Amino acid sequence: MKEDYIKDIQKTKDAISMIKKELKPFVSRLDSDDATKKAQAQAVVALSIGTLRYMGARLQGKDEGRKKDDPLRQELDQMRKVIIQIEKKRKAEEKQNKEPANSSKDGATERPGVCKRKKVDAGTTDCVEPNKSSCKKSKK
Repeated sequence: MKEDYIKDIQKTKDAISMIKKELKPFVSRLDSDDATKKAQAQAVVALSIGTLRYMGARLQGKDEGRKKDDPLRQELDQMRKVIIQIEKKRKAEEKQNKEPANSSKDGATERPGVCKRKKVDAGTTDCVEPNKSSCKKSKK
């Protein structure tokens, strides 16, 4: 019986250590100038604190957070949704930042001091801005 309590205490201690280890990178982002990183850090810290509250309640023999309508459970679920929304926003920002800066959505390539050109067919390009004097149909 006593051994079971010791095992449970060790499991709890290990879980808290894991939370601490996983939480450190996010705590350092709380002062970030990047709004997305800061929001993600705040949400992760809030979820961790909520999880610790859940663990504390369970250790005290309370049934908090197990039922869908329980306020602690609803709070944890809401935090998870926020984290998912932030992650989607971060991925969208990364995708937007990966688009090459020298190409536009119409397939035209921008070159400083030269008109924009768009590939028309195999080997030929047409000027996207035909009213410019430097625009001519050319072979690539």
